[in-house]
Amino acid sequence: MSDPRFFRRYLEILDEQPTSATVNVGDNTTATVDAAAKTIGMQTKVGDNLNLQATQDFSTAKQGAGQISADYKVDPNTTVGATATQAGYKGQMTPTNQIRASYNAPDVGKIDAQVDQGAMFQGAGKNIQQGNPAITTAKVTNPQGQTATYNTNRNL
Repeated sequence: MSDPRFFRRYLEILDEQPTSATVNVGDNTTATVDAAAKTIGMQTKVGDNLNLQATQDFSTAKQGAGQISADYKVDPNTTVGATATQAGYKGQMTPTNQIRASYNAPDVGKIDAQVDQGAMFQGAGKNIQQGNPAITTAKVTNPQGQTATYNTNRNL
């Protein structure tokens, strides 16, 4: 007959196992493994201005679907970036691309602009159709914290 304490200790050991870990693999580079999310990733900083990040997602049927992004700090107030995502990443059905820019000036406020492009569904009710839209979003936040947002959706 088995000892119930053994089974209890086994469950405790399973609970103690880490579900994610981040390791420094270089001066400005880290690698992350998240067993619960079934993802691995790497992030590196090149100089003071460029951040690169890549993530692979093994949780979907499209094993190894991933995302890669780069953000570049042009000057203290301006950042530009881009992201490319494969189909299957975090359940995404199709590949997408994103381009973004951010400008922050104390006298004007913060201006964020972003263009997302990829095949997705648009429309409402019986007019739903698959398309290849480019969704443009502009957001302005003034120094007082008030925000205005503009969105447009154009089919390419």
